[in-house]
Amino acid sequence: MLLELPAIIVGILLFNRLSKTNQSAAGMWHEALTSKGVVLLVGGVVIGYIYGPEKSHSVSAVFLGAFKALLALFLLEMGRCASKYLHPLPIKHWRIAVFALVIPPVLGLVGIAAGVMLELPQGTTLVLAALTASASYIAAPAAIRSAIKDADIGLAIFASLGVTFPFNVLVGIPLYWAIIQSV
Repeated sequence: MLLELPAIIVGILLFNRLSKTNQSAAGMWHEALTSKGVVLLVGGVVIGYIYGPEKSHSVSAVFLGAFKALLALFLLEMGRCASKYLHPLPIKHWRIAVFALVIPPVLGLVGIAAGVMLELPQGTTLVLAALTASASYIAAPAAIRSAIKDADIGLAIFASLGVTFPFNVLVGIPLYWAIIQSV
């Protein structure tokens, strides 16, 4: 989730700039850095770092169990949001679907190039390619949903879970692996 933090902040900053609010640069940064999603992400990472694996062992079973249950409920809600766009088939959103299909291989190639330049093992390069080609469907939509009230999260979830995720599982990862093996 920590890797998603810069993208969330940039997304909020871009929204504030493009929505032509009369907000100062300092005000936009303040709003981006103090949104609920960003504060929760940073707070969770800091608390986890302070506690560490040893200190949190006594409560980890409770939190891990609760996390799995809450994640299931959250994904159910995100699926409900995406379902608004899947029936009937969203022909009017064809540009989003094309973007969600075209950008992952481009970003996957960036991940492969970085892995090759860093001389990472092939398996690690594949993981890096898959991560750079993937779309956020947990942290970023939740953070944007709380920071930007007019954001159409269902459309974002449609693109990430309905298009990019299946593409990467069925086509992208085998494609990235073939490219890595040929390099």
